[in-house]
Amino acid sequence: MINQRSGPEGPQEASEGLWRRRRELGYGVSTAFFSNFGQTFFISLFILWIAAQYGVSEGRFGLIYAAATLGAALILPWCGRWIDQVGTASATVVAGLLLAAGMGLLAAGWTWWTLWIALFLLRLLGQGGMSLLSVSTMARCFRRRRGTAMGLASLGFPLGEIILPAVTLAAVAAVGTQTVLWAYAAFLMAAALVLRFTFLLSPLSQEPDIDAGGIGPATSGGNRSWRRDPLFWLITLTAVIMPLAGTVLMLYLMPLATLRGWEPGWVAAGFVVFGVTRAFSSLAAGWLVDRVGAARMFPWMLSMMIGALGTLLVAGNHWMGLGFFVFVGIGFGGATVLSALLADLYGASKIAEIRATSGAFAVFGTAMAPALAGWALLRGWSFEAIFFALLLAAVVSFLAALPVPWWVNRRARVLRANG
Repeated sequence: MINQRSGPEGPQEASEGLWRRRRELGYGVSTAFFSNFGQTFFISLFILWIAAQYGVSEGRFGLIYAAATLGAALILPWCGRWIDQVGTASATVVAGLLLAAGMGLLAAGWTWWTLWIALFLLRLLGQGGMSLLSVSTMARCFRRRRGTAMGLASLGFPLGEIILPAVTLAAVAAVGTQTVLWAYAAFLMAAALVLRFTFLLSPLSQEPDIDAGGIGPATSGGNRSWRRDPLFWLITLTAVIMPLAGTVLMLYLMPLATLRGWEPGWVAAGFVVFGVTRAFSSLAAGWLVDRVGAARMFPWMLSMMIGALGTLLVAGNHWMGLGFFVFVGIGFGGATVLSALLADLYGASKIAEIRATSGAFAVFGTAMAPALAGWALLRGWSFEAIFFALLLAAVVSFLAALPVPWWVNRRARVLRANG
């Protein structure tokens, strides 16, 4: 199997190494961290205040949140295309200011439709836009060591998951929720300018040396033939199992833990294990991508969900339950593999649009997961039956993804043969 990178490492990158490219890496970690302001775990910290301030029930809030998430998923591919067109520096400022505007609008507490706009901006520019900026910048600025760079940058995700809940809850207890939201809005506004005028000052960051080709259909100019590539859709659709199953697992973990007799302290410890495992998995996945190739690793990333669901179904004690968190952490940390694989296939010049299109299906998966699980519960399914159905779906996704390494390797051979 050929380790297909998107091109040979340039002489400047070879001589400087990753440490000498710390501005680019710092930008990648920072934007990944700021994406947490649009993630579900962060917004959930304010649900009780939102329900009281806006006069909506928790059920109605769920509908507004789902509508905002689906709206963001529809716009996300266009957002990726826009990032590719305007460049990292301009996109950073606009995305950061709009993310700050969403936070400020949430703090204003006016009415339900402004709540929808606020959530839409947070989901689109936080979960979507900042993540895309992190991934696309790493793909453009690094080539032979792209996987390692993406793995390092992705540490911003677990970093936010560890820091933000503790800081937010402590600040809310001290000064109140609305003040904290206004403070976050000001912080994000300042952060957008700091990112632009610190990490993005070097010419390499503003005009990176892009390998635009890849080994898939052309992406240059206005050509978007990758949308007609069956390999792209195979990769995208099989990868949906990770966010879909992961959302259901996290949503109904506590009820299942109660049925298993697990104490809340063990579940809390499990989330710590999840965070640590995810961080180490991000680094390991990036290192392995650079050495064995993203295509070869892709099916095995999906297999982690099989391990997670299988462990959860058979776990009868606390220690086996912790094994579930290990598998989920490895799988989520391996998300670097998908981004690197798409960059290898289609090059870096349009990577934001391509990754956004793939990511939109993941967002749809997270939006559909609660609805599907709720429908199953209303039909009388047990939690074990739901998780077993997800296990079967994970097995099907894994088997469908097994030909991906062969397919990518075949394209590389054809490309070499044609010069």
